[in-house]
Amino acid sequence: MELRDLLVKSKELAIGWLGEPITFSYTPRNFDEALNAEIQSAGKLKDDDPRKLRINARILARLVTNWDITDEGVPVSIVPEVIEKLPMPLIGRIVTAMMADMTCDDMDPKSWSGGSPNGSSAAAASGAVRNGTQRSEQLVTSE
Repeated sequence: MELRDLLVKSKELAIGWLGEPITFSYTPRNFDEALNAEIQSAGKLKDDDPRKLRINARILARLVTNWDITDEGVPVSIVPEVIEKLPMPLIGRIVTAMMADMTCDDMDPKSWSGGSPNGSSAAAASGAVRNGTQRSEQLVTSE
């Protein structure tokens, strides 16, 4: 794989939320030491601490490049001020999906070639939205 491809590559994920799919793209290369430090500091805060929501909103705004969340048909901006208005469990689900994707995807040799030779990844992915979180190549449950 070419370095230039690694630097611009984004990944698409889908999660289920209240029985509906939410699809979003994120750029793994934006995950760096500064972002990791923010994640670590958020993890030390209580869930009801308003600083935790602000940190998680900044994290999402930095990683997520596109999503299909709309407000009366108009795409919702991916900026911390808007993200802070989303339900905290939804923010957590999106962050969890990205973290699971970044930590697990490259460890599964099936994902290197885009799935299993017999096509079972496609079958698993077809039910992924109702079951949790979907990567383009494989299923990750987040419940």
